[in-house]
Amino acid sequence: MTRSPVRALRRAVTAWRTSLRVKVIGSTLVVALVALVLVGTVMAATIRDGIFDQRVNTLLLESSRSASIAQSTFNASTASNGTQVQQLLNDMMSALQSGGSSDHDIFLWRSLDAGPASISVNDISTAPERGSTITGQLRSAVVAGGDKQHWQSVAIPTADGTEPGVIVGSTVEVPVAGTFELYFLYSLAPEQETLTFIQQVLAISSILLVGLLGAVTWLVTRQVVTPISQAAAVAERLADGHLDERLVVRGRDEVATLGSSFNAMAASL
Repeated sequence: MTRSPVRALRRAVTAWRTSLRVKVIGSTLVVALVALVLVGTVMAATIRDGIFDQRVNTLLLESSRSASIAQSTFNASTASNGTQVQQLLNDMMSALQSGGSSDHDIFLWRSLDAGPASISVNDISTAPERGSTITGQLRSAVVAGGDKQHWQSVAIPTADGTEPGVIVGSTVEVPVAGTFELYFLYSLAPEQETLTFIQQVLAISSILLVGLLGAVTWLVTRQVVTPISQAAAVAERLADGHLDERLVVRGRDEVATLGSSFNAMAASL
């Protein structure tokens, strides 16, 4: 088990030392592979950041519009007791859930620093099991920021593990009940699938490009190395006394010129 890798390494070193073709093809493939890895990494990172930033900007606009609609509805409400306010919150949750351009979860929680209210209402959400995605740090930022939006990248728990997501939060004033925190949780799973597909395409394209480059390099080196090998063989036979040996010359390129010069040299011996 230990000899095979050693033998393979020795053969590779010997081929590198004795074969111009191996040196050229190997060097070309290594340089191409390194360049493709660097370019692919930069492209993948640029595409990833572009997809993420564009999606986040869209979600921020969408959540800001939804929060403004919610606040306008609360301002226009005539709810004056706990039952009416709770119904108002439930209706608002349904309206926010059906609105927007993407599937999302909503959390409407009483603010952390809200003072005592004259009525008691329950916090509501469309996905209570995902409430852990709202961190204490985000809640503190939302409360301190007033009506400003704050967002955070999160890992959304799923049946198969987690998926990337973004949660956006702001505060709203509920009649009689006081300040509430309004959060929108968006999944970025579709964007992740798109990014994975793009990365796979880049990887496959890079492999094909390296293979094509290797084939082209092999063809080019073959056109150059083969005449050199033939010249070396003819030179050895000339050294052994076979003075009638000559190279076969084809074409009029540099290699053909070298062959003609070699034959002329041999003829002068």
